[in-house]
Amino acid sequence: MSVKTPRVMLSSTYFDLKQVRADLTKFLGDEMGYVPVVSELDSFPIDPHSDAVENCRRRVEDEADILVLVIGARYGYVDKSSEKSITNVEYLAARAKGIPVFAFVESGLLPLVPLWKANPEADFSSNVDDPRVLGFVDQVRSIDKVWTREFSKAEEISSGLRNSFANLTVEALHWTRKLRDISADREVLERLRGRSLRLALERPHSWGVRLLFEETNRAIDRYRDARNDHRLGILLGGSDHIAMDTFDAWFQKKKREILSIVDAFNRLFDGPIQEATGINADAPDPAKILYVAERIGRAYAALLNWWNSVQAASCEEALEGLRDAVAKWPNRLLTNLEGWAQDGRRAVEEAVERGVDARVDLTLTMEMEDDGAAAMEELRKLEDRFGV
Repeated sequence: MSVKTPRVMLSSTYFDLKQVRADLTKFLGDEMGYVPVVSELDSFPIDPHSDAVENCRRRVEDEADILVLVIGARYGYVDKSSEKSITNVEYLAARAKGIPVFAFVESGLLPLVPLWKANPEADFSSNVDDPRVLGFVDQVRSIDKVWTREFSKAEEISSGLRNSFANLTVEALHWTRKLRDISADREVLERLRGRSLRLALERPHSWGVRLLFEETNRAIDRYRDARNDHRLGILLGGSDHIAMDTFDAWFQKKKREILSIVDAFNRLFDGPIQEATGINADAPDPAKILYVAERIGRAYAALLNWWNSVQAASCEEALEGLRDAVAKWPNRLLTNLEGWAQDGRRAVEEAVERGVDARVDLTLTMEMEDDGAAAMEELRKLEDRFGV
């Protein structure tokens, strides 16, 4: 079995922290046996077609397993498009990737942050080259809640990292035991990521309900582009043609199709959700939770595909009003489902924070836009006009 050596990205400004970077590079490579990802090393990959900011961001996304963030008195080179420093961009990329971030702030900066927040227009030039450094420190500590340590020399960073790396090893051993203990669910666990995987492994209070909403929102989000197409009226394909002598058959067919999708939602909410999350059973079943969430996502996608097939259908001018009215049927269904998934996740997490049992709200209103009244009105107009 091949073992991957951890790759540690060192993120800081260069000129003011040159010696600190050199000492940490030696510590990471020679003492810890890790692979330092450091821009000044010859081993640091460079794409000649990208600028410095893009190169550094890619190194975090493509290679880093851990980010060591060292913030000194300089803000550093600023990316013109985002107005953020390279160090800031690397940090944001690491946060988005979800890798561990160990942050260190040069001694003397932390006491300045509350002063800067109270009077951001004050002159801090004797302490920092750009007051955005203080804003960056505040973001890391107060907004993102990343644990930070002060340092005045590289040895203090090395000492802090040695303890942090040891804790990572202990945590990794903990997860290894967890995986071994629940090996029967390994196939399901391999399909989970991030927060969902942690819930399935740790199984904290109300984990089944929380996992359901995590995976349902993930399943819905998978079709974000199709939903944006729907909002913008962007049509992709379409082969139906509606003529005067076929529109009634077409109308009845589309009505049956959307009712079958609504029936799928009703079936999922009438039993499977309760069984999967353990509401009517001894314990939640992650395989069943994943099945229900994925099927809700597939039904959501089916509504979007149905809309596209209707709106993209060609027809005679007299039938355009009917086609457009029918195409609006899924609008409220889509909005209600998104609201149920997002509001449900928020309510469940708030319940957990309060220390009470989290429950699934099974009230999903499956109603068509204006209850289909607009389409019926168009049918009446056609009957009055053409006697059909």
